[in-house]
Amino acid sequence: MRLCGMYMQTILSILIGALAAKPLRMLGWSNAEVEVFAAKARNDLKDNNRHAYINYLFWSAQKPEDGPE
Repeated sequence: MRLCGMYMQTILSILIGALAAKPLRMLGWSNAEVEVFAAKARNDLKDNNRHAYINYLFWSAQKPEDGPE
């Protein structure tokens, strides 16, 4: 579970800028304001005193072995 949480933290930290950019710019925010907001959100994401719960799907597979020939 800890590994899944670290994966989600990494994914969200990368996506924060992309997800916030267009809506906030449409509201009249400047590029600098969007970057400051994204940086604060990334810092909050690293705070271990806050916990967010998100539905997370994870799967793994293994190639089937070839049957007898």
